[in-house]
Amino acid sequence: MAPDVATLLLGSTGACAAFTCIKACKQTYLCWHRSGKVNAYIVMVWLEWTSCLSVSLMSWMFLEKRTPPW
Repeated sequence: MAPDVATLLLGSTGACAAFTCIKACKQTYLCWHRSGKVNAYIVMVWLEWTSCLSVSLMSWMFLEKRTPPW
């Protein structure tokens, strides 16, 4: 895959991650405001967001040949 295509895909993933982060922030605020504590839903949302973002960065690094294959 050409490096410019990989970077384009990373950029679109970053935009989706930003919009998802905004939605997760809103949901976190509403749940926190309603119950006053952290619940399992909020923890799972943020863990999923973090894992998806890290996988996309690792994939980009592999496509750019900045990291060896596992």
